[in-house]
Amino acid sequence: MKLPLLLVALLAISFSGFGQIKLLTPDSPVEIKITSLIFLHTQKGMPLQQGQTVNQGDPVAQFAPQPTKRSDKFEKQLRESIQLYNKKSFAQAAEVLKKAVTQEPENPFLLEAYARALYQIDERKPDSYQVYKKLVS
Repeated sequence: MKLPLLLVALLAISFSGFGQIKLLTPDSPVEIKITSLIFLHTQKGMPLQQGQTVNQGDPVAQFAPQPTKRSDKFEKQLRESIQLYNKKSFAQAAEVLKKAVTQEPENPFLLEAYARALYQIDERKPDSYQVYKKLVS
């Protein structure tokens, strides 16, 4: 399953110009030089031209809505985790998805929800960073 750009946007990525992206990690910004970006799960409109400059805060794409079913086996757990996260029960939100991310390790929806919950738990921030790295790799 490919990574939707929406999830990438949630990783606090700031565009500093076409060809450069700064990933804001829990530790420090890491500059990565790139030559192209591939936007997945976007709607038509707002196409970028090759070599076009993109400044921080500029819209680059319009995101497609999330699919109604994001996991074949763990949709119920994903919804429960999101509800727990919204109630600020971060440890429970992460625990609900622990098994799911091991059985669907390429599912970006599960990984994003799991990493997001882990990030809110101080002692689990390093674990969150590892999940986020997997998500964007």
